[in-house]
Amino acid sequence: MDGFCCERSCEGTCEACDVTDAEGMCTPISGAPRGDRMGCDVCETGTCIDDGGMGELGDACATDIECGTGHCVDGVCCERACRGTCKACGEPGFEGMCTPISGAPRGGRTGCTTCDAGACDDGAGAGTLGSVCSIDGECESGECTDGVCCERACRGACKGCAEPGFEGMCVPVSGAPRGDRDECSFCDVGVCSTAGTLGSACSDSATCESGFCVDGVCCERARRGTCKACGEPGTEGMCVVVSGAPRGDRDECSTCSAGVCVGAEPLGTACTMDGECDSGFCTDGVCCERLCAGTCKACGEPGSEGMCVPVSGAPRGDRTGCATCNVGVCI
Repeated sequence: MDGFCCERSCEGTCEACDVTDAEGMCTPISGAPRGDRMGCDVCETGTCIDDGGMGELGDACATDIECGTGHCVDGVCCERACRGTCKACGEPGFEGMCTPISGAPRGGRTGCTTCDAGACDDGAGAGTLGSVCSIDGECESGECTDGVCCERACRGACKGCAEPGFEGMCVPVSGAPRGDRDECSFCDVGVCSTAGTLGSACSDSATCESGFCVDGVCCERARRGTCKACGEPGTEGMCVVVSGAPRGDRDECSTCSAGVCVGAEPLGTACTMDGECDSGFCTDGVCCERLCAGTCKACGEPGSEGMCVPVSGAPRGDRTGCATCNVGVCI
């Protein structure tokens, strides 16, 4: 909206999402309406003051364009969108103000049979902020977003209302957008960003689409091999084999050659650390073909040393999470 990823639709005649120092926030404006918004010549702090007859708060209307605010709700020009199930903008004495109501929901609002002072009162009682919900009418706030009763609509591509510790609050998010929001593929503290793609700089795995920050870049997978790296020039973001000194703080080997620690041992050889093995994995005391961290798998089974195979009986080594295995399956 207005050239920026905006917190909400922000279609009001005298509001915009490109206000300096408030980019991305739907903010009341002064002066000429932004973009192709019509219905007003001059705005003042969110209100049309030169509209050639455009409606003021509380004036009768049929469409948004008839109102200086850009919101025609319940048949009158309203201060805002006023979508809550138990709210209305045409109440006698409060025309143009979005106010909580009692009785049946107004207009075509659904999700509740009876309202009580802005809260749905259908027997079970309306949910407080953060309560689990499926429809707006189940919430005191009149807004069910991301499966919880939310303080407001919270439709921004990079916001969420069910973040752990902040349930019911509309807060900026990082990582993949929540729910069915699809206007953005990756968020960075509430802002839609191209950061987080493979090869982009990072310091925390949470900022990467892949979920892996390795060697200072977003990597396709987790760091494992002693003689592998994810930040090699020209292949940033790809986990590739390296030669020379191991990268970063990998210290299990002194010299690598095409992904193999020089002088390293073959599969099945006894080992104490990854750098001793050609494969780069020392598991269950032997050089293993792969990491082999599964609870019911092992790499040191007699006759299969170096191969990651399913096991039966007690899990091997310090693996936890299961008491008894049966051919690779916890029983």
